Amino acid sequence: MIYFIGGAPRSGKTTVIQKLIEKKPMLAASTDAIRNVAKGVTDAEQRPKLHKIGRGEYDSEKHMQTMQNDPQSVLEHETLQSEEVWKSTLDFIGYYQRDGKDAAIEGVAVLPKELAKVDFEYRAIFLVPKGDQTKQILEHARNNKHDWLSKYDNEVIENFCQFIKH
Repeated sequence: MIYFIGGAPRSGKTTVIQKLIEKKPMLAASTDAIRNVAKGVTDAEQRPKLHKIGRGEYDSEKHMQTMQNDPQSVLEHETLQSEEVWKSTLDFIGYYQRDGKDAAIEGVAVLPKELAKVDFEYRAIFLVPKGDQTKQILEHARNNKHDWLSKYDNEVIENFCQFIKH
């Protein structure tokens, strides 16, 4: 069986997948990791949708302004990138299906419209954060050095929190 956990950034997908694999040990992967591997083995000419925002550019002044002033364009890019990551995710899943092994995949690239196209059995849930999570996200980033947001200053994190409300 393939299990999918999709949803908005910071909605609890990683926590849910960890609980799932505690109850039922299996391979677990994040579409973020799959995206990073795909970016590492391709270039912008091969897969431009995947490479639009380069490593280290997330908190660039230009990107932060776009998130604030034109969130729709950022959402459109994120959707295109997720669709591109989905191709690699299906390749990844195929390996485990051929071996008859269960797998769990979590990430923002798990999109309902892409799941509707698959021709294999799966289980899926989608998580949506309730209310403004800025305070909790800031606190978690400051108290957990392994949180990917921990390297950013409060302004960047607050801007990100405003963006994910869209």
